[in-house]
Amino acid sequence: MTKRLTSLRPLLRQAGLDALALNPGPTLTYLTGLHFHLMERPIVGLFTAQGQAALVLPRLEQEKLTDTNLLAFPYEEDPATWGDAFRRALDALDLTAARIGVEP
Repeated sequence: MTKRLTSLRPLLRQAGLDALALNPGPTLTYLTGLHFHLMERPIVGLFTAQGQAALVLPRLEQEKLTDTNLLAFPYEEDPATWGDAFRRALDALDLTAARIGVEP
């Protein structure tokens, strides 16, 4: 995982991006080795050009990150709490005013 994330950093800089946001799918699995599926509760991987990586995810999925270097920003079942988890992640990664690429 670390080698793949290291390879991503110069690509982000070359594209003029501060970070990349990914939903569950092949690219997120490739970069993290973790398997998630799309569901009604969002899971978003955030990867910065400085090399930080984090996941915003439901608290019930947080255990999957135990053996990784990924920062976790879990949220509870109440959808009203989801936005706070994203704000915490963006603040922690210094991405509040960043240019973030999103995989279609």
